[in-house]
Amino acid sequence: RHMASTSSNNPPVCCLQPAWITHLRKGGQGVPPPIYSVHIHPDGTRFATGGADFSVKVWSMQPLIDDSKFPPRDDEEGGGVGEEDGEVKRLLAEMKNHNGAVNCVKWSSDGRLASGSDDKSVMIWSLDSTNTQPSAFMGQVSHERWSCKAVLSGGTTEVQDITWNPTSEYIASCHVDNTIIIWNASEGRQHKVLRGHKGWVTGLAWDPKDRFIASQGMDGTVMIWNVDDGACVRTLEEPFETKTFGRIGGFRTDLTRQATFTRLSWSYDGSFLGACRGYYSKSKDFVSPVFQRGSWKHDIDYLGHKRPTTVIRFSPLPLRTITTREVAYAVAVGGMDGATSIWVSTNSKMIMSLTNFFSQTVLDIAWTPDGSGILVCSHDGTVCFFRLDLRTHLGLEPGHGSNGKSLETSQDTFIETPQILALRQRLEGKSKAIDRKRGIPSNMITQTLPPPAKRHRRDVSQLQTETVTKSGKRRITPITAT
Repeated sequence: RHMASTSSNNPPVCCLQPAWITHLRKGGQGVPPPIYSVHIHPDGTRFATGGADFSVKVWSMQPLIDDSKFPPRDDEEGGGVGEEDGEVKRLLAEMKNHNGAVNCVKWSSDGRLASGSDDKSVMIWSLDSTNTQPSAFMGQVSHERWSCKAVLSGGTTEVQDITWNPTSEYIASCHVDNTIIIWNASEGRQHKVLRGHKGWVTGLAWDPKDRFIASQGMDGTVMIWNVDDGACVRTLEEPFETKTFGRIGGFRTDLTRQATFTRLSWSYDGSFLGACRGYYSKSKDFVSPVFQRGSWKHDIDYLGHKRPTTVIRFSPLPLRTITTREVAYAVAVGGMDGATSIWVSTNSKMIMSLTNFFSQTVLDIAWTPDGSGILVCSHDGTVCFFRLDLRTHLGLEPGHGSNGKSLETSQDTFIETPQILALRQRLEGKSKAIDRKRGIPSNMITQTLPPPAKRHRRDVSQLQTETVTKSGKRRITPITAT
């Protein structure tokens, strides 16, 4: 457990890096296998990881939400898993069905889990609520039974990333043969194959409005695809310069696992698309560019990482600034420098850079559903949980539109299809039922936040460096917390 101080006037960020989150076998020794992907369940009660050991693991979020109740066990000092504390189970399940490294894990909106692997397959998992008896496999105890309901194996090469559509009817996977496959998740068959990239496709993100799929490839492009007909509607080539990626900034790579993922992200309402691995050769700046929906203009760069960025994630929560009530988006960016930076899309965009927690590349980031924290995984085989307070750390609060309606329920800005409307109504009903039946801690559904810190907005702006280029693009360099 670490406390990272952002400045003398701001409260520290609580950072947990538990030894029990590992893909080493129980009691195993040596270097832990890389953890390639992490994602949090929509209800916030569990999270999944995928690793180089060919396994998918499901963990409880409860020990991370309130770690004071779950002190480290004695067997964790030597790197043991420490899988449970009394009634609280830390490792809920482990699935070893894949025959290759698990490069990506993603929860669907209805609670199913998908995993993509070097074995060229995508597996879809569902919780078997009828079988609650613990099971053991190779020394690991599974307290939940997750059954593989489908194996999508029509791809011919390794799966680099996957993404669900908003209604959980379809799932897309991208591959190193430069293709993207859209699958019918219920029927377990191919729906469409998208071709257009001239290099490995290393990242995917499905539009929350269910109209587009965004993909990023090693060919130095981000492509926007129409979901209905599979046509490419726009190819974005700037600011990506991957042809010289092996040498830029004095940094060399042999295209190892640390460099072959680019996790894209849409804002919760689909208004913006964030990408990775941007680079300006003249200034030698590594950036994560943000594109505006529709025009696909690129006016914003998140600048500050010392090596190429690998993942960008928008917070799933509608937000607004405390002082001006402006609509805002919180963003987390990870890079090959092992750092994680936090940004806000209003005037005080940059908040902090969290460094020295990982010795190798940051490979994936996942926000909690309430925006109170992020899980970050790294090639060094560790996972870190950063707790963030919306008010005191980000200067934000749950958002409302100018008409007084919550942005989360502003159907004119988000709902575009009857299927998404039905999904939202179904999820709202599930959320209420989960809250009643499972007794989820209140801070996982709605969080009571303290009043804003005095002079927070002014102090944060004084700690950032903002420049405007001749083309009008804004660059903000982050402060650092270690």
